[in-house]
Amino acid sequence: MIRTPLWIVAAAVVGGAPIAAQALDTTGVSDTFSTLLNPRFKTFVRASSDPEDFPTALSKGNDDGFTGTNQVEDYRETEGASEYAVIAHLEGRPGYMGSYFRNFWGGLAGIFQLPWEDSRGQIFIEGQMLWDLPLSNYFRSPGNLLAPQITPFDGPFTQSRAGGSITYTPMVWENSFRLRVEENWFDNAARFHRLTGVLGTWDDVLEVPNRAEWETVYAARGGWPHKTTRVPTMTNLTIPGGGGSQTINLVGPSTLLEVSVTVTDPAHWDGLQARFTWDGQATPAVDVPVYVLGAMVRQPFEPTSPITPFTPITSLLNNNNGTDKITCYFPMHFTTSADLEFVNTNGKSASITVETAEGTGVHPEPWGYFHGTYDFGVTQTGIAFQGPTYPTGHGMLRYHALESAITNVPGVIPGNVSLMHIEGDMSIRTNNNKGDDHVYAATETGIGHWGWYDSPSDVPFQTDCSFHSGLLSMPLNKKQFETARLMGSTLVFDPVHYVDGIDIVLEHGPGNEENAIYRFTTFHYIAPNAARDTILELDVGDAADEATRAASFTEAAPEYELTHGFFRDTQFQTPDVTDDVRVIDTFFTFSVNEPNLTNYDAFCIGLRMDRDRGTGDGGIAQADVYVDGIWAGLLHSPQSNQWFRWKEGTELEVELPRPLTAGKTQFTVELRPRAGGDPFNLARLWLYGYP
Repeated sequence: MIRTPLWIVAAAVVGGAPIAAQALDTTGVSDTFSTLLNPRFKTFVRASSDPEDFPTALSKGNDDGFTGTNQVEDYRETEGASEYAVIAHLEGRPGYMGSYFRNFWGGLAGIFQLPWEDSRGQIFIEGQMLWDLPLSNYFRSPGNLLAPQITPFDGPFTQSRAGGSITYTPMVWENSFRLRVEENWFDNAARFHRLTGVLGTWDDVLEVPNRAEWETVYAARGGWPHKTTRVPTMTNLTIPGGGGSQTINLVGPSTLLEVSVTVTDPAHWDGLQARFTWDGQATPAVDVPVYVLGAMVRQPFEPTSPITPFTPITSLLNNNNGTDKITCYFPMHFTTSADLEFVNTNGKSASITVETAEGTGVHPEPWGYFHGTYDFGVTQTGIAFQGPTYPTGHGMLRYHALESAITNVPGVIPGNVSLMHIEGDMSIRTNNNKGDDHVYAATETGIGHWGWYDSPSDVPFQTDCSFHSGLLSMPLNKKQFETARLMGSTLVFDPVHYVDGIDIVLEHGPGNEENAIYRFTTFHYIAPNAARDTILELDVGDAADEATRAASFTEAAPEYELTHGFFRDTQFQTPDVTDDVRVIDTFFTFSVNEPNLTNYDAFCIGLRMDRDRGTGDGGIAQADVYVDGIWAGLLHSPQSNQWFRWKEGTELEVELPRPLTAGKTQFTVELRPRAGGDPFNLARLWLYGYP
């Protein structure tokens, strides 16, 4: 049953009522790709991952998902004779599913799908089961006459391929969403999945990406995707070698809708760097090799060789012809000026042709500056590979690509060559907390939205939001060879949204004994300042702090102290946290009394909790949230974990409705745990304000 909060009545009085989910304004759907999400919204990922990311684990910390003890689901439940793994269970906020990915053994080395892989998947919205299908039915490819697609899991953004399958089908809910898979522990079919989505608020419009508009972009991939008329400008540049540069200056307000670069010699790609600066920024927002703007594999072999591998890629918003031309269609907005600098670190001069195409006028708020990062290095066994870190700022991750290479030379591969060197997890922490809301399963699913290595379909291709170069292998001489592969995705329906910074790492755990060269690229849209402030932090269990905030509570058990780690602390090299914990029985209240509260438009509470169940078999902790005695929302937290007990992040945040806090200089927040749930073990509280 959908709960009708009392503040809905008050909302009409103050002029703001909850509005149903709707599609984004489609005026230039790709032209406005830099538009940022409402800062009060949340994005999430539910992905298969092995929590035992320590060397003494059975999996040696490899996170390959094969151990059978992955803890990959929110929890398990039994209904009749069937056992179900609940992949995701979200309550208390409107939202939509952005993508659902599954890896199947079928497709690996050409084998058929194993019978137990195609167990039933069930989708519940508002407590009602709307879809009950064999898993493969959610991912039928277009044009298959023997197995036509099933609405709404249809269109070009639903595909089955190479052992992995994906659907980008926005499933919208107002209050409750649940996805579960019928299986048992032995078959463990839930282990290879990735589900993404966005959570909104009840007093803001939940904007859902318009799939039909993006299907138009899909149909035009490889060409101009924007609604703005293309008016290109061609500039020929001769750039001196040894660090010489040439700059193209643009005047705003404007939007750069295309950057295409053509070289006269493909050997020059490795030495050409793009450095783009917007509106006089102190440092370039884009500082990447030019070729990565077009999703091109670094030329690993002599380009003049008759056996040079050509790897053209055509994706939604960037592409290349595999040899001498790359194109990037990601919109890049600026207000006064843009400086497009091209640097040549080759030993000799390079001649390039740059085509640019612009839109005009001021882009509607809110938007972020286009940022491009490039992290290069050799992996080290047991040490995470560091990706981009932005310590502050309000932004969205919209693209990532990983190019990996192994070369049989000293210092890179100690011993036998293994092509499984990107078997690890990608982890993203947002908003300066240690939540696990953006932990991606192994890199082939988390970055490339793809399936198994060396499967029959693992070749260069063009499809939906992702791309994959396949595996390139070439002898360098009689004793040496090099391989390279590229995988990447444009995050159209499944962005990573953050309001106060982001930190990305890629695992290379103890089980990865062969090191590799990583080249990791990301595209972000970032507004320079954080979109929310921390107004207060309450240390639950600290008597002085509780007295300051007029905290009151009832405890089911005595307070205790816990020293433990968060999920992925090993990857981020962050130490254990020690905190006092109260086991809340009936209620916990605290007061907010700050002189600057009227400077904020809305508020959010965040929590840190101990989510230990002992057995690690999952469960749910829930608490109703009240503001000055009026129901304000639901705190809902599945995912308990006996290995990493601390929990904080998106699921432990509740947006307080504006009508309950508008114009107030003080108010009281109360948490009332719901009967029948897991123990409510509370360690810390934060109040955030959105200016």
